[in-house]
Amino acid sequence: MKVMYLIWSLGCGGAEKMVCSLAADHGPDVKPLVCCLDDEGYLAGHLREKGIEVLALNKKRGFDLSVLFKLRKIVREHGVQLINSHLWSANLYVRLLRFFVTIPVVTVEHNVDVWKKSYHFLIDRVLAGKSNCYIFVSKAVRDYYQKNVPETQRNCRVIYNGVDLAPFRSLDSIRKNLLASLSAADDAFLLVNVGRLVPAKNQAELIRVTEALVQRGHNVYTLIVGDGPLRAELEKQVADTGLHHRIWLTGTRDDVALILKGCDLFVMTSSWEGLPLVILETLIAGTPPVFYDVGGTAEIVQDGIEGIKVASGDFESMVSALDRLLGAPENIERLRENMRVRGIENFDTRKMVEEYESLFRNIVSAKGVL
Repeated sequence: MKVMYLIWSLGCGGAEKMVCSLAADHGPDVKPLVCCLDDEGYLAGHLREKGIEVLALNKKRGFDLSVLFKLRKIVREHGVQLINSHLWSANLYVRLLRFFVTIPVVTVEHNVDVWKKSYHFLIDRVLAGKSNCYIFVSKAVRDYYQKNVPETQRNCRVIYNGVDLAPFRSLDSIRKNLLASLSAADDAFLLVNVGRLVPAKNQAELIRVTEALVQRGHNVYTLIVGDGPLRAELEKQVADTGLHHRIWLTGTRDDVALILKGCDLFVMTSSWEGLPLVILETLIAGTPPVFYDVGGTAEIVQDGIEGIKVASGDFESMVSALDRLLGAPENIERLRENMRVRGIENFDTRKMVEEYESLFRNIVSAKGVL
């Protein structure tokens, strides 16, 4: 079964990592091809090392009609039997492609996309029938689209994301290295956030939270792992607070698993989400999350047992929740121990891949009709 995965680019976001997992961990009967509307992105090299072909279409600004003809050519030359698309741009182009080809399409919605305007939803509704099946990464995302694009509910599934467990099985620890990089004492608390530096992730809020905790007398240091268009703006904000020695924008890192394991708390201040892949990684790493209640995070993290849920955008409650935990470190350890009891096998990438592949096989064998 020849499957094309279509996405904007293979940067270091959660959806991009998920596409890489689908392509790299496929079963023996699946032959993957990854196609990027824009450039290849950082993760393309990892796939090529595993012998997986990655194609970049280098889309022009605005709507680029030539993309449809490029995709049609790729489908025909590579004998593609099914296309699996991810995120808005890819989902748009692949559904338009259905006017030119007859192969089935599976569309994945990753986020509670509050950024969308009325015309985006109109386009989604008009093109809804061009996708054979919609996959939502959480119930929260499903419910959001059920409200705004009811047509997507005709054939849909909720399939939670998965994580490669191998990096988290390492017994190595880089906590001392992280503390040394920050010139922090051994008893300092390390907060961490991992994600692209984009408005949705709202790392600017985390910088303000860190400043408030320092003002309350906590010996905290914050690592913001990732890169993106807001980096210069965030660096300026850090400089303006005078906390450049306590807040470290690390850029893209290949050792995220070890960084998570080396920190005390994961802090998620996102404005909107679907089901952040990094939340699953925090659970596997045993790093309790304190998070704004957006998207499907609360479907996975048991509030008060494995992490702490805070009302979306409630800055004071976020600071207070962290203040309480930092003031009673034994409660951080209690959350961590609950994670260990729960185990990590439910979040294995292999389980996610098997669910996707089973769906793909059913659609292809039924000639696109579920």
